Amino acid sequence: MIRICTLIIALLTWIGALAKTGPEIQFDTLSHDFGTVHEKNGQLTYIFKYTNIGDAPLTIASVSAPCNCTEADFSPKPLAPGKSGEIKVTFTPKDMSGEFMRTISVWTNIKSGNKKKKVILKISGVVIPSQK
Repeated sequence: MIRICTLIIALLTWIGALAKTGPEIQFDTLSHDFGTVHEKNGQLTYIFKYTNIGDAPLTIASVSAPCNCTEADFSPKPLAPGKSGEIKVTFTPKDMSGEFMRTISVWTNIKSGNKKKKVILKISGVVIPSQK
């Protein structure tokens, strides 16, 4: 009986050690809809907020968008467990018309298998072009 209890305690300790996951990211939201916007009003900005819910420092390695109309600003400094950060995304609707949807790729130091974890953020809306 003592051996079984010892084995169970050792197993629970080992499982608890496995639960230590390193850094982990949680965003307040993964998408933002700007709604209907006028091209003449210029740049649109949204701040995606996130928290390191893991047990090791989180680093945003890079943030990229597929076009020159979307830019992202972020801090590359490691974020301690429990702390929050933000990624500021700016969209410029110049020379655009109609619906848009852009994705922003966020690369972190979180391991997912043998690759670094990527999170996809999305912005969308409808652009009303300026009268020329």
